[in-house]
Amino acid sequence: MATILLVDDDPSCVEIASIVCAGAGHEVIVARNGQDALYALVRQPVDLVLMDVVMPVLDGLEATRLIRQNPAFAALPVIGFTAVGDLDTRMKMEQVGMCGVVRKPYRNGQLVAAIAAALGSPELVKTVPQRVPTTSQVNA
Repeated sequence: MATILLVDDDPSCVEIASIVCAGAGHEVIVARNGQDALYALVRQPVDLVLMDVVMPVLDGLEATRLIRQNPAFAALPVIGFTAVGDLDTRMKMEQVGMCGVVRKPYRNGQLVAAIAAALGSPELVKTVPQRVPTTSQVNA
């Protein structure tokens, strides 16, 4: 089991990703923006960060850049979690030190596999929840 810091400002995305991650055996901590993520990292150790790119207060790119400036977090896997999939954004994600990307909308297995790959632990892939609500179902 890994502890994941899920950073996203969209309550629907947080709910769905939390269900998928918990269903795969992971503990989830939630931060609503990049600034809250930085505070959370100081308070509790995590194994991985799932970072939305576009957020208020402090976006995911800047938050990841700040995370990488701290030697204590140099090896911490940060996966970009975004609906923005253009080449420019992907290049910026790489430049700030994100180790992968999960593009929204995603399949449950894609999220779980990306987490396992970033952790270098395929044994962490457990049963993926099959009945996770979609964003449209959560917002209904």
